[in-house]
Amino acid sequence: MRDFQRSARARTWPSRLDRLPGIARILVATLLAALLSTGTRAQMQVKPKLTAITGGTVHVGNGDVLENAVVLIKAGKIEAVGAALEVPEGATVVDASGKHIYPGLIDADSQLLLAPGSLEDGKALATSNVLDAVDLHQPRVLEDALSQGVTCVYLSSRNRGLVDGKSAILKLIPGKDSEDLVVRRDVALTVDLSTDGTRPTARLNNLSGLESSLKETQDYIEAFEVYAEELEEYAKKLEELRKKEDDADEEPGKSEQGEEKKPADKRKEGSDEDKPDAPKPPETPNPDEPKPDEPAPEPKPEEEGAGRANLENSTETFFLNLARRSGRASAEGEKPAAGGDAKKDEKDQEEEHPKKPKKPAVDLRKEVLKQVLEGKVPVRARAHYAADILNLLELQDRFRFHLVLSGCGEAHHVTSALKKSGVAIVRGQGIAEHDDEVGAAARLKEAGVAFALSSHHGRETRFLSLGAGVAVAGGLDERAALSAMTLDAARILGIADRVGSLATGKDADVVIASGAPTATSSRVEMVMVNGKVVFER
Repeated sequence: MRDFQRSARARTWPSRLDRLPGIARILVATLLAALLSTGTRAQMQVKPKLTAITGGTVHVGNGDVLENAVVLIKAGKIEAVGAALEVPEGATVVDASGKHIYPGLIDADSQLLLAPGSLEDGKALATSNVLDAVDLHQPRVLEDALSQGVTCVYLSSRNRGLVDGKSAILKLIPGKDSEDLVVRRDVALTVDLSTDGTRPTARLNNLSGLESSLKETQDYIEAFEVYAEELEEYAKKLEELRKKEDDADEEPGKSEQGEEKKPADKRKEGSDEDKPDAPKPPETPNPDEPKPDEPAPEPKPEEEGAGRANLENSTETFFLNLARRSGRASAEGEKPAAGGDAKKDEKDQEEEHPKKPKKPAVDLRKEVLKQVLEGKVPVRARAHYAADILNLLELQDRFRFHLVLSGCGEAHHVTSALKKSGVAIVRGQGIAEHDDEVGAAARLKEAGVAFALSSHHGRETRFLSLGAGVAVAGGLDERAALSAMTLDAARILGIADRVGSLATGKDADVVIASGAPTATSSRVEMVMVNGKVVFER
């Protein structure tokens, strides 16, 4: 009964509204509409969900370590990090008490997710792009990498002795397309000088080939610069010629002041021609002219030929002079003058009619190397031996391109040269390749050489954290080892504005592990990428 009464009142409300005066009715209707729209907007505006990771030891990635800290995540980004942060009401809480929290690891040299054989064994070119070889249908590979805490990888081909094309950086998110995973494309041009074996001649040949390619690209750039200058000069000459033709096409009966010129009168004053009524002298008959009743005499052969020649010469001269005056005389229609005048005429014609310069042929391979010499794309060169590293540093100094070295098994033997050049390296962990390999990373850190650690092991990533543990065992500080896999790696790759540390505004790529990042006994328990859980043990 009450429902019926309520519905009845609702039916009578419009009739009551109609009884109000016009202005009052409009005000009430406006108020009701505003209240309804406010309620609708309140329902549509849903606050972004907050996630709070609490109670753990936070390794920021820049060397700072915060005990019992809180990491706030909002809309896929780091909202705040601190030890004294309050957890907002309504936030989803992830209890990480007794655990370690650190940024997602970055493998700065990997072939993870690349289809086997896609860009190897001579199949890669300077114009190749590593993204064309990515195979995302490898769920086990993705899960294995995430289980090690790796959330971001630098991908490049491995094609020994060749320029291998451009590399890319991807995030590891299951179920996404490759375009959704790209953090940065065209990161660097890959060059591989790490030939199999230790033959110095093979490595020197590869280095010589790279040097020749850079020289040819310099000539290629200069050719286009000369073409641009010649094209600009050609345009200027065309403009001058147009102005000259416009001046020639002006009305001949006008002077410079615009006054009309009177034709010159060649008749002398006081002549008989000035006197139209003066009597004319009797005409003297021409003996050769036929009389009206007599037929015209036939011309002699020699006279006929001479007359035709005179007519042709006079006609040709007339049209040639006419063409010259109008500025449209062509080299084909004009007969060369005798002696030095012919060369002068040809030169004048060339100045009046400039020849358009020929554009150099476009070479796609050189276009890629051109970006290197112009500083738009760095070179990522693989080299292991100290002699190769020094040769590459000398080449970089000559051609002035941005260089990053990878591999670098003997880089710790040439730390002074690396420090002087400012070239960063991405060090792969080939365990026990040299007697002092274990302490190599510590020596690089002590010398002030910028470096990152990488798996450098094809399609596996477990060697990243293992290599960091070896570096720590060789004397590298644990915080420096973590930075070499996070913030330092991000800086070398040019993506430190997005990833590499747990800082406000960066992507929420977070790892929660049972122990310290470089501890061999540590086990990854949860991984977030862009604030979403992508792995959980």
